Amino acid sequence: MTRRLRGALMVGALFALAGCAGSPTTERYTLPAPMNDAVSGVGPSDAATPDYSLVIDRVSVAGYLDNPGIVLQPDAIRLRQASSHQWAEALDQQLGRGLRQRLAAELPDTRILVEGDPPEALHLQVNVEQFQGHYQGVGMASGYWQLRAANGDLLLERNFSASTPLAKDGYPALVRALGASWDKVAANFAAQIRRLRASGTVD
Repeated sequence: MTRRLRGALMVGALFALAGCAGSPTTERYTLPAPMNDAVSGVGPSDAATPDYSLVIDRVSVAGYLDNPGIVLQPDAIRLRQASSHQWAEALDQQLGRGLRQRLAAELPDTRILVEGDPPEALHLQVNVEQFQGHYQGVGMASGYWQLRAANGDLLLERNFSASTPLAKDGYPALVRALGASWDKVAANFAAQIRRLRASGTVD
């Protein structure tokens, strides 16, 4: 089967699920644990005393994502929100907690916080503009982020975009793909923070 045909069939099966949104049973989903945690076994409790601190000031989501229903994008201009396949917790809260876990695994020399203002801490703000099933058969995460020094100076401002193909049909596969895309986003953040430190821009 060609990649294009396989992708078309996968997309068709995924978005056919949207037609079942009126079914009486509601399924609720949480993002999976970070893959890097599961593979490497590295977590915040495994590191020695951290050398750095990073505060996640905010993870915000676009207005259309600030609802319980999982979002599907059947083409370039339409969005569908499922009524019987929903997030178990507000998406911004899940993304914020997941980002903290993922960055803790990616940056074991760094204390990752969601509140507080330690001296010399970097501050991260993330704006998520897409977090949905995409008609190309992937779980898509995109948006932009800012990294600031402790004094508020802007150090980095970047767009981000990550996608992961669905392994099979259905919402569970979509949620796993979205989790894998969030893994990629966190890995990209961590790589750029390490690069910034290596350049001597920040201590």
